[in-house]
Amino acid sequence: MDLAFEDADGANQGTLSFGNVHDAESIGITNNALTGTLPSGSQGAGGATYLDTALTSLLASFGAADFQVAESTSGVARGLADTLFGIQLPVRGFGAKGDGLTVDTSAIQLAINRASARGGGRVYFDPGTYLIDSALSLPANVSLLGAGSSVTIIKQTNTSANGITAATAGNNTIQGIQITHSSTSSGIGISFVTSTGVTMRDVTVASAKFATGAKFDACSNTALYDCSMNCQDPGGAGTGRAIKYATSGLGHLIVGGNVTASTGTCVEFDTGTNGFSIFGLNFLSGTTGVRMTSSSNDDMMRVIGCFGLANNIANPFVETTSPASRGLYQAGNFIDGYTQDLTSGGNHTPSPILRGRYIRLRGTTTGAAYTVNALTTNPISRDFDFTIEFFNNAGGAVTGWTLNAMYHTSAAIPTADLAKTAVTFRWDSVASVAREVARAQTT
Repeated sequence: MDLAFEDADGANQGTLSFGNVHDAESIGITNNALTGTLPSGSQGAGGATYLDTALTSLLASFGAADFQVAESTSGVARGLADTLFGIQLPVRGFGAKGDGLTVDTSAIQLAINRASARGGGRVYFDPGTYLIDSALSLPANVSLLGAGSSVTIIKQTNTSANGITAATAGNNTIQGIQITHSSTSSGIGISFVTSTGVTMRDVTVASAKFATGAKFDACSNTALYDCSMNCQDPGGAGTGRAIKYATSGLGHLIVGGNVTASTGTCVEFDTGTNGFSIFGLNFLSGTTGVRMTSSSNDDMMRVIGCFGLANNIANPFVETTSPASRGLYQAGNFIDGYTQDLTSGGNHTPSPILRGRYIRLRGTTTGAAYTVNALTTNPISRDFDFTIEFFNNAGGAVTGWTLNAMYHTSAAIPTADLAKTAVTFRWDSVASVAREVARAQTT
């Protein structure tokens, strides 16, 4: 408070400041939020301190004056809200409840849109169940982060909608989230279209909820780590896909996690997609494990160390258009070869790429002739070896084994009763023939 002095003519003669005006270091305060001197003389919450001490601590905590935050001495100070939202935007801060009762679609989308308007960022979901009634739209440079796929759940209620749709996006990460449905949807759990740079970690699309678990259409450089991708198979028609790569794109990686597909397909690679690596993926159910539909895919496809591909899946590898599997390399999946019985006049087309490199052909009819057809799909690797064991298991001599002209052997295959002749062929990719490189014969 100021007191002004004037003379008889009204001229200002000066002012005198007085009242409740003090320096901060002379104002004593107590508050349970502050540490000060207690009546006992020790330091503790609620003890007496000075306002100057409290403000000095506040400045040290924020790093800048006027309650602003400075990450470094050379940086520009920002407001606390700008700093926190620059780290991540919480959907509950935009009105989402996550109580499993309230429809949170608009609130979540508002948080996503705000992150996009800021140039990108992370949208955070606290533990809870977030109901949505339409697909969430994910733009480029925005990532979704939950507290874990078992506790952060996005539940779709629309029977034909996707869970998350990202069209012409990219540079997206989804982590620690489960996508499920209140019943089932004919849509896709997570759909990316024309997007580059997509990463998922600890993401679950719940089993038997969506017709397709995750779909990447015209996408490149995608990676799934420890994710659980599942699907339903509408009507048991075999159309369900746990993971589907469609149209085009290259550079796709799956590490760990699991897939279930009921009577559908676990992983499908369509025409135009190439460059796949799958390591340690658990195949839990499905009629088809890995389906390849490309007619021109010669790039390397690696499927290594996967559990259940041999035991839980009726058809581990299927190609619907030759030569879909020319670049397939699979190992450590317990799919090393197979045995095929042939009756009189029988013939067989070996499938060493899809079913393993060790093939046993058993002739089961005495006096019969058997035919070995050309490979349906020619390997692209010039050092691709495979072995065919010709086993006369008819109880008597067979007429003979006729090999297609693509097989070049050093001598005819023996026809004696119980003769076992294992011939190892090496593929000559220049001449497109399989040349014998080793032979072992026993009875």
